[in-house]
Amino acid sequence: MRGPRSAASERGQQVVAVVVGKAVAFQGLGGLGKTQLAIEYAYHFKDDYPSGVIWINADQDIEAQFSELAERARWVAPESEHRYKLDVARHRIKTYSDYLIIFDNLEDLRSIEEYLPEPEANPHILVTSRTEQPGFTPFPLTLLNQDQSLALLTLEAGRKPEGDAEENAAREISEALDGLPLALELAGGYLRRRESVAWAQYEELLKQNLRAAMPGRFLTGSFTKHEADIYSTLKLTEGFFADEPRLKEVVDLLTWSGSASMGLSLMCDLLGV
Repeated sequence: MRGPRSAASERGQQVVAVVVGKAVAFQGLGGLGKTQLAIEYAYHFKDDYPSGVIWINADQDIEAQFSELAERARWVAPESEHRYKLDVARHRIKTYSDYLIIFDNLEDLRSIEEYLPEPEANPHILVTSRTEQPGFTPFPLTLLNQDQSLALLTLEAGRKPEGDAEENAAREISEALDGLPLALELAGGYLRRRESVAWAQYEELLKQNLRAAMPGRFLTGSFTKHEADIYSTLKLTEGFFADEPRLKEVVDLLTWSGSASMGLSLMCDLLGV
């Protein structure tokens, strides 16, 4: 999993400073590396959780995953009924301590409420989400700046551009990908595996066919398949933001404010317009 770690290790130090407490949320737009950072945290701190680390894809069938967990953890006999497996898993998750459970790509908190721990239990809960989750300490992720984007792109590509034309093409590629770590990783993966493709050639491919330029199979170590989300994210930034530059400021502001309503006059004051 070289790719995710190269993108997330630096921010992993920030997580250490925050210390994942009883309930923390990595939040932000798709493609920012929320899942990769959660993987990084679990990898580095797994020894701090004697009861284990549990990973649940919150955008998939949660009941089926907990039922499978009960069987694989040998909490129940494999031949037990699905409902019994689920009840045992739910009881353990709600009452045990000293474990880390990660709910990846959580959309609605209500979907996991019945698995949240009882007050006397003391596990750590980490969620990744595009939206703010009530009751969770937020750890927002932001876009990479231009220098960070270029550095990540060349790192993943395993080569540096040579000459002014290629350097300009590399910068154009990193700017087009808008500071999204996952997109930069996909682009770098393509360039690493297509050594005959020059930076300028790839820039042209990126303009003509976004999906062909970033095939998911070039993402090292992916098991969540979230790379598909990057296309909708990039299409949003590429299309809407190009036509309406002010829109990005509005979206950033509303993301920061969460689900709270905001009047037009307050929005204008905060944006200085």
